[in-house]
Amino acid sequence: MSFRPVPPLTPEEREQLRPKPPPVNEFVRACRNLALHSPRLHRDGITTELDEDAFRVLVRRGDQAVHLTATSNGWATDPNYPELHLPLESTVPLERQIHAILTQSD
Repeated sequence: MSFRPVPPLTPEEREQLRPKPPPVNEFVRACRNLALHSPRLHRDGITTELDEDAFRVLVRRGDQAVHLTATSNGWATDPNYPELHLPLESTVPLERQIHAILTQSD
C-alpha cells in the first residue's frame, strides 16, 4: 500500500467544499426584515415576535396587537387592516403604517 501526497486545495476548491446555508425563501426573508430590521417597530414600547415556520410576525404594543402573515399576494393581517395589505417588499411603508396604528391612541 503506497501513499501518494495530494496537492493542497486551491482557494476556489476550498470555497466549493465549504458548507452553505440553505437558501431562504421570500416569505421568511420578508418576515425577518419586518420583525428584526424595522427600527420603528422597536421603539415606543412596540415589540415583535417572529414565527418563521408559519411566515408570521406579531407586532404588539401594550394590549394592541397586529398579526401579519406573508403570503404570495403580499401581507395579510389579523385583525383586518386594508392599509397594511402591501407587497412583501414594502417593508418601510408597512412599518410606518403599523407604527401609526399602534401609537395613534397616544
